[in-house]
Amino acid sequence: MASTDLLRSPIVQNAAAAAAAGAGVFLRPARLPKWGRRGLRLANTAGTAGSVFLASRGGSDDGGDLGTKPTRTRAATAASAGSAIAAAAGGLTLISSGFGLKMDARAEKFLVGKGIKHPRIWMAVGTVVIVFAAKQAQDYGTKKAEAAARKQLEKQQKS
Repeated sequence: MASTDLLRSPIVQNAAAAAAAGAGVFLRPARLPKWGRRGLRLANTAGTAGSVFLASRGGSDDGGDLGTKPTRTRAATAASAGSAIAAAAGGLTLISSGFGLKMDARAEKFLVGKGIKHPRIWMAVGTVVIVFAAKQAQDYGTKKAEAAARKQLEKQQKS
C-alpha cells in the first residue's frame, strides 16, 4: 500500500486522531499555554476548511452519482491528510477547552483517590480506545447510510 493510500485509510486517520487525543491527555492539557490552545483551534479550523476545499476541487470523476468511489487525485490525498490533521487537532482542542480541563482534573483526582498508580497513562489509554472506537462506529454508520442511499437511488432509477 502506497503512503498516499495510507493517508486515505479511515483506520489510519482514526488511529492518528486517537493517538493525538491520548498524547494530549497524557501530557496534561492544562500545561498548554492559552496561545497553544488557540493554535489547536486554528489548526482544527484550517484543517477542516482545507480538506473541504481540496475535496471539492478534487472532484469524483470515477465516483458515479453518489461519489462513493475513492479518487486518486492529489487534491483528494491532501484532503485526506487535512482530515487527519483536523481530527487530531479537534480531539486536542476538545480536551484543552475549559470544560475539558475541568473534566481532566476531576478524572485524575478520582483515579488517584482510588489508589491507581500512573493515572495519566490509564487516562491516555482510555482516551485512545474511546476515540478510536467512536470514530470507527461513526465510519461504520456513514458506510451504512451511503449504502442505503445508493440502494434508494438505484430503486428510484429503476422505476
